[in-house]
Amino acid sequence: ALILIIGYFSFQTIFSNSNSRNTYNISTKYGERKEFILPDGTKVWLNAGSSIHYKLDESKKTRAVTLDGEGFFDVAHNKEFPMKISAKELEIKVIGTSFNIRAYKDERLSEASLISGKIELQIKSDNKIIQQTVMSPGEKIKVLSENQQLLSTNLKYKETESNNTPLNISKTQITPLENNTSL
Repeated sequence: ALILIIGYFSFQTIFSNSNSRNTYNISTKYGERKEFILPDGTKVWLNAGSSIHYKLDESKKTRAVTLDGEGFFDVAHNKEFPMKISAKELEIKVIGTSFNIRAYKDERLSEASLISGKIELQIKSDNKIIQQTVMSPGEKIKVLSENQQLLSTNLKYKETESNNTPLNISKTQITPLENNTSL
């Protein structure tokens, strides 16, 4: 019986440690920004008052991120372990690309801006996909949180010269060119 108890606690300790090595929680205070690299090589710039939870799930072959707030992601390319980022009603699937997501819990709008590569954007309500699109570089999508209404799609932009960090992308580096969706 003693061997069973020792074996059980040894298994629990090993299992807990392996999970904790693959799980990370990172947050910023208001007025603070952080730049860091996840264990898979993905670069993240986290804006003020934001947090992410990152988990590498080797059994499901996924990299899962939950974002509350705003973050810019330069995702390390890995076809075998695609990344899934969930933020309020938005879910983004990506293999390797760079994009910005803004989805603060207390704001009415959520948005995604794609810089390079391609991402699949899903809009969810009660964990069900209600709309889905594949974004191309230069696209920005805004969603009204109350009813998951797509307010604008294919808002084209161009990058302008700037020495700002990627988090300033939605404020200073994106210059609207046209909006292909009438409201």
